[in-house]
Amino acid sequence: MSYSWSLNPLLRTTMPVEAVLSVFEDINFLRYSYIVFLIVSLAYPTIHQLLKRFPNYKQLGSTTKQLVVLHHAIEAIILTTATPFFTYCMIKTSFIQEGEDGITSMANMKAYFTSAMVLCMCFMTMYFCELALRFESPRPVLIVHHLLATLDGFLVFLFPTTVMIKTCGVLCYFICFEALIFAGLFMYRIAPLNKHTPNIILSGVVIFAVTRPVQILWVAGAAFGPWNDPLHVKWQAILQVIITCLLSILQFWSVSINFGVWKRCLRNIKSHKESNTKNASDSSHMKGTADGSISSGSLNKADDRAENEDEEGFENETFEAFLKFVSIPSPDSPAKKASHDSPC
Repeated sequence: MSYSWSLNPLLRTTMPVEAVLSVFEDINFLRYSYIVFLIVSLAYPTIHQLLKRFPNYKQLGSTTKQLVVLHHAIEAIILTTATPFFTYCMIKTSFIQEGEDGITSMANMKAYFTSAMVLCMCFMTMYFCELALRFESPRPVLIVHHLLATLDGFLVFLFPTTVMIKTCGVLCYFICFEALIFAGLFMYRIAPLNKHTPNIILSGVVIFAVTRPVQILWVAGAAFGPWNDPLHVKWQAILQVIITCLLSILQFWSVSINFGVWKRCLRNIKSHKESNTKNASDSSHMKGTADGSISSGSLNKADDRAENEDEEGFENETFEAFLKFVSIPSPDSPAKKASHDSPC
């Protein structure tokens, strides 16, 4: 059997519903999904114990703040680990054709679709855990994004068609490219004055911004490519494009917010350096007193600034910016203050 690079699997091939159902009816899908659920569940207490070795993690104080940092750490680790495997599966199911028959090629790739769907279940499990553990301070943008993503995942089980499994796989795959974003947010809390922290944040912002248009084009290709195929369900294709656009709007908006986090990180580092320079010119007694408080003072200043804007990182900033964008008064504005403080 010959292999060749081709867009036919993505743009022109549509499998029968029975072939898609076989992916989820495979016992291996259930076995691997169970293992994924167990790994993600054990990751939270394990990573939490490891993070307790970092003084800045302990200094966060509240469990709510520690959970946010814990989520960012786990998401960065899992997404980074899954990226090469997910990439391999997506290339095999979208751009590699066996022989000249695209349908035969897709039908023979059941194992790759199964692996891709298991990785999707892994990412959805992370979203479920985050929705469940952020009960003390739920953020509207985070809830809307995660519910929309998990709803799209459920639609694959509800309507097991080729267009659904392709587009859902693409959307889940591009979650991998958010790994550096979460790594940067983690570093911003744990090591805000580290010289590598702004570089990680900026790298994440650039990768995140560049991959969003690719995500839209990939989904559009899978949705509209086989438009005239009799097995292609057109309303599902349109629905997936709409969901992709909604998710992309939230993601594009967060790019500017994360860029603001990067600039704030640079300001904190610059302020810390200027403070060190000033303290270096003081007397030895004053210098000894200041040396013991420079690091914690700078860290507390960075944490207080972040806490005033959002105790969970960029999510609340995104919500505030979104409210301003649609001209809805912020909950902290005078117009909303009374109702916000009201027991009702």
